[in-house]
Amino acid sequence: MTEKPREGAGSTLVVATIAVLLSGLFVGSLYEIYVRGERSVELGVELAEASQNTRTGVDLIVQELRSAGYGVDPAIQPSILVGSQYRLTFTLDRNGNHRIDSGEVITYFLDPSTSDPITTTSPNPFDFVLRREVGAEGDPLATPVSGHGEIVAFGLTQRSRDSAVSRDVPLFSYRDSAGAALELKPGTEGDPVGVFFGRTVSSGDLGFPPGVGVTQRVKTVVVSMVAETKQRNLESGHYDRATVAASVAPRSAPWTGMEVQ
Repeated sequence: MTEKPREGAGSTLVVATIAVLLSGLFVGSLYEIYVRGERSVELGVELAEASQNTRTGVDLIVQELRSAGYGVDPAIQPSILVGSQYRLTFTLDRNGNHRIDSGEVITYFLDPSTSDPITTTSPNPFDFVLRREVGAEGDPLATPVSGHGEIVAFGLTQRSRDSAVSRDVPLFSYRDSAGAALELKPGTEGDPVGVFFGRTVSSGDLGFPPGVGVTQRVKTVVVSMVAETKQRNLESGHYDRATVAASVAPRSAPWTGMEVQ
């Protein structure tokens, strides 16, 4: 004689298996929600840091550029030596002796290399750093050189949108009295140091060669910094970006203010 298996044993095993699977799915869902929440917080922190980073960089440039050329006769020494879309070189009479001495030429430039350690740790492949170079013996014009100079801002992409495969937001734009961008005038050329720095204001518009009746046509400089988060937004699939812009008139003219987007 054989003993019949107890009724319901198989169904109990099925129920237990289903319960385990449902529990696993529930725990997995909770974990995914937790991870997404943590990622959202991380992205929020990154965006706040990007905004503060760009704000600090713009503020530093504006502060120095407001005094560019102050106390020096523009007929002898124009205040802006080179005005390019991603590079700005200007004079600053720090000691007030009415002439430009060693260490009184300053260059701000977007470093063309993305190999700096401060950017290689970011998964975002478009990150650049903004550097500040001061003229010195052997380099009185503060020539922009990749890897040289103080880093004043990082994580700058200068992109208006994710679909932009390269920089499309100029770091610097030089406006005349009518608000027209002088670096975009017909006939303007690229920066003498390299094509990376974009188009450059002509020598005539900068006030070169200096002399009686020669004036600098740059009335204001618009400084625009765009920084992006390191990671893409989980909801949109895009990089969140912070934009800070300011307009400043060289030679201690009033600062027209800063805009944050």
